[in-house]
Amino acid sequence: MRRVQISIASLMVVVAGLSIILALGRSRVLPARTAASSRPDLNADRALGFRALRKGRLAEARSRLLSAARSSPSRYEDYFGLGLVAYAAGDYNEAHARYSQAIGLAEAMPGHRGIVADLHRRRAQASLALSRQPGSSAILHCRAALDDLAKGRPAGVNLDPQTLFLIESTSAEAEQRLGDFMAWEGDRKAAAAHHANAKRHAQAALAIRPQPEASRTTPLMNEIVGNK
Repeated sequence: MRRVQISIASLMVVVAGLSIILALGRSRVLPARTAASSRPDLNADRALGFRALRKGRLAEARSRLLSAARSSPSRYEDYFGLGLVAYAAGDYNEAHARYSQAIGLAEAMPGHRGIVADLHRRRAQASLALSRQPGSSAILHCRAALDDLAKGRPAGVNLDPQTLFLIESTSAEAEQRLGDFMAWEGDRKAAAAHHANAKRHAQAALAIRPQPEASRTTPLMNEIVGNK
């Protein structure tokens, strides 16, 4: 079975968007200063947790965010942050579980359609990472990733180029891997369909190519499309 080679640097696309997503989340859902002043311990743990995450101090970030989550279990931000920590640490099972918790909480909050979509995209990346691990249910993980990616692009929501690139490039890899597995199982028709979808998504990703992140993943897109 032909394997699609994935550069470690391609995973940095998610990290590059962290500051933007955190800023979006703070502007939409964190309490105003007057409300926050009554719960300085919660906001301190959350703020310090995300600060530690941005600086790569994963153990500290996890400890702070767990403390915030225990004190305020209805807030999606803490589980979102824990998902980011787990993904950065390579614990994709925990990342998937934390994103699922965040999705459940964010879905119950009005006006958070964009946040929920982003969480689905991130859970898709965790599923795709799980599909690469030896002994995993790769086909199920790839299909789960594609399902989340579809939910991560809701109708009527305008997405920035970097987000669109992430969706298309991740979809391309998931479809390519599914096609490879179908070919290995001898289902040529299904393999051809998935490979055709992969090529379509890869072409869309190459047409977007936000810089500088896209240049890091162009080899994968080129391989799927067939460029030299």
